[in-house]
Amino acid sequence: MSMKWLPRGVLGFFSILAAVWCLGVVLQGLAAGHDLSFVETDFSLSGTFGDSFGGLSAFMATAAAIGAWEAVRYQREELANATKRETELDKVAAKRDFEVTFFHLQATLDRIVEQIDIGHLTWKRTGKDAFSSFADQVRKTKEKSDPDYGSAYQIVFLRNQNDLAHYFRTLFNIVFYVDGSEREDAYFYVKLIRATLSEPELILLALNGLFHEEGRANFKPLIEKYALLNNISAGAKADFDLEDHYEPIAFGSVGLEISPS
Repeated sequence: MSMKWLPRGVLGFFSILAAVWCLGVVLQGLAAGHDLSFVETDFSLSGTFGDSFGGLSAFMATAAAIGAWEAVRYQREELANATKRETELDKVAAKRDFEVTFFHLQATLDRIVEQIDIGHLTWKRTGKDAFSSFADQVRKTKEKSDPDYGSAYQIVFLRNQNDLAHYFRTLFNIVFYVDGSEREDAYFYVKLIRATLSEPELILLALNGLFHEEGRANFKPLIEKYALLNNISAGAKADFDLEDHYEPIAFGSVGLEISPS
């Protein structure tokens, strides 16, 4: 039975009891034909008149019990609401802290890319243009000495280790951080990272996952889990023979059981 008509608060509850008692006094006095004047009072009638309040006393006791129950229910509701609000605030704070770290890491990766500077006296490549040069070096190394792509990549990686190792460590740690957060929308944040990667970056990422020891052990599973090669072209996949070495999910060609795009 809902008691929402009862006022919320001790003062309101006792106000109702007082009003009920005064009404009972008036009705009992009128029914008994007693003089209710406060000036002249016959105390000989007080006992008899008081005995007539047995039913009213029972009613007031019941009302008091109902009021106490309502107070307990109200306290429970307030506690449940407070717990819910605290949980929601915790979720908001956790998301805020996660995003602060995520975007800080992404900004760090952007600065690393901007600072890459390679070249000689006759040519120079900086930033994302440098990755086009790295990918061309892998192609030319393979064509020149005809090793497999694994050997060609390792030669280019060692030649540019200061730039590439720093870049891949940071990129891996961003994806690893998102994956470790176990957020339901983790795939959304990885998509934000993936959207910033140029095709030469994706080519080198794919080669790193195949032919670098740490990349193969640690990064390749995340590349496949989060479809990091989704935006790579069909031509690049064929040229570097990637489809035979990665699960189709790495290219987003099968259903992802993570979070919807």
